[in-house]
Amino acid sequence: MIHDKIKNLEIYKGIHKNIDTVIDFIIKNDLKTLNKGINIINDNFYYNRMIIDTIEINKGIFESHFKYLDLHIVIEGDEKIGYKFINHKIAEAHYNDNDDCSLYNFQITKVIDQDNTTFGLFFPNDAHAPKLKNTSKNLDKVVFKIKYD
Repeated sequence: MIHDKIKNLEIYKGIHKNIDTVIDFIIKNDLKTLNKGINIINDNFYYNRMIIDTIEINKGIFESHFKYLDLHIVIEGDEKIGYKFINHKIAEAHYNDNDDCSLYNFQITKVIDQDNTTFGLFFPNDAHAPKLKNTSKNLDKVVFKIKYD
């Protein structure tokens, strides 16, 4: 997992070619003008911009993904995201290939704070529980799904 300020995104170029493409996209586009819903940009990434209600921390569900990395950016509002590093074998046992998703009911003990100045990038062994209530009831955010091959 990488959690940092959006202004520092460019220092993470070079980790993976598809992450580089998404960083360039974020730098070149005003995220406030992105279309809502799922938007496919190319074969290597798409994004989902959503306006959602935050939930209480005790209702959070962890997820992880194998095929795509998640890069979370809040456009308006704030949230907490629970995180837990998981064993690859645990993730495989819960994996749904059609949705590229494993779901878990772990207790949330660690969180990161997200607002419109930060991002969270989650790799396959980074279970994360998004949209947890911080100070905002509603949240406008975008999740970039980055093919990780």
